[in-house]
Amino acid sequence: MKKLLMLLVLLLGVLVGEVAWAGQASLVSDAEKRWLSQVWGRVVHQYSRFTRTAVPRLAIWNRPTEVNFFYQSQTHHVLVTTAAMRVFQGQDGEVAFFVGHELGHALVQHEPHQSERLLDFLRSIYLWPKAKGAPLSKREQETLPDMWGLCLMSAAGYNATDAAAGFGRMGMVKGTAYEWAARGQVVARWLDAHPSDQRRISLLSRAASAGLVQHCQGRR
Repeated sequence: MKKLLMLLVLLLGVLVGEVAWAGQASLVSDAEKRWLSQVWGRVVHQYSRFTRTAVPRLAIWNRPTEVNFFYQSQTHHVLVTTAAMRVFQGQDGEVAFFVGHELGHALVQHEPHQSERLLDFLRSIYLWPKAKGAPLSKREQETLPDMWGLCLMSAAGYNATDAAAGFGRMGMVKGTAYEWAARGQVVARWLDAHPSDQRRISLLSRAASAGLVQHCQGRR
């Protein structure tokens, strides 16, 4: 009977959007968890409008010198490093974009039909030149999740301009305490692994100006 009650409590937590913490969540404070949970909850609520698959779990990764957000497809987790938690503490809209981007990777992988519908809209505003069925280049493999990130964060009520502000904050990591102690080399691998931030900011701005925000807010 106790096991059954515990299972019901866990299921209720999932239904009301409670964050199922994973990874090394004990390394961040309760206040940090509450803050990130609030942002995450608003964004995954919008994510759930576009998929029937389970919502990824949110995980904390102990990387005090690496500012990073990423989607781990094997375990269906969105990971946030401890350094990212500290750099973006209180910057709700910026974090909403970055977790939305990682959720976008999940949508590209698990909901190709929904991603194709988003691409159809981008083609309609002349922002996506490739025809249907064309494979994504390495750059486009980041650009499409960017568009999902903008879509999800704006539908969640955050300001679309926070996406560009987030890129700016990433760039400001250089020269801070987030460095390799042994080599004195700044660790911002997120920047290294993602192509041309200025181009991505420009595309996001063009998409927002052309109506992507309104398109995503109105979709059901």
